[in-house]
Amino acid sequence: MRHTRRALPILAATCVLALGASLADAQPRRDTGVDLTTVRPPAPAKQDDPPTIRSYFLLALLVAAAVGANVIPSKRGHQD
Repeated sequence: MRHTRRALPILAATCVLALGASLADAQPRRDTGVDLTTVRPPAPAKQDDPPTIRSYFLLALLVAAAVGANVIPSKRGHQD
C-alpha cells in the first residue's frame, strides 16, 4: 500500500506526458512553401537615427547633477 501511493503521482505524470506528446505529434503540418532545412538569420530593419541633441542635453543634465551633488558642502563639524 505504501509503494502504490508513491508510484501514483509518477504514473499520472507519465500518462499526462505521453498523452501530450501524442496530441502534439498528431497536429497536421502546413505547407508554407519555405525550405525549413536551411536556417537564416532575420534581416535587420532600418535603424532609426538617434536623437543627438536630446542625448547631449541628457548627458549635460547628468553631469550637472553629479557636479552639483559634489559641490554641496557636508555638514560635518570641526571635531570629526
